Amino acid sequence: MYNIAETLKDLIFESGKSIRTIGFESGIPDSQLCRYIRTTIPQYEISLKLAKYFDCSLDYLFGLSETKGKFYDKYDITKFVPRYLKLLEENQTTHWKVSHKYNVSESGLRKWKHGVIPKMETIAEIAENLGSSIDYLCGK
Repeated sequence: MYNIAETLKDLIFESGKSIRTIGFESGIPDSQLCRYIRTTIPQYEISLKLAKYFDCSLDYLFGLSETKGKFYDKYDITKFVPRYLKLLEENQTTHWKVSHKYNVSESGLRKWKHGVIPKMETIAEIAENLGSSIDYLCGK
């Protein structure tokens, strides 16, 4: 199961910096960082900022990989829909089944096809349950 809160706590501790300093250096308000440490899941853009700041992969940030990896600065979220559809085919399932089994919006696919970026918890849930990675789904 993905767990950004625990990973974020570890990354902050390892940095030896205060939340206020990290907030200032990353451009993410320290009040937001505190919410992410408690359990709020950051949106896509903030997740990228965090991964960039700590120079790690999105998979590591969300606790889906034990290997820190390096930040990839050319994520292309427009690749999400085709890669998601490919995963559905590879797993011999449908969006309808995924939406009911993993608490993903049924109308999500339609929205995603029109350029709406999925919530990071949705991307993490899909990656975890369809045998993929967040980095792959986000266009790495």
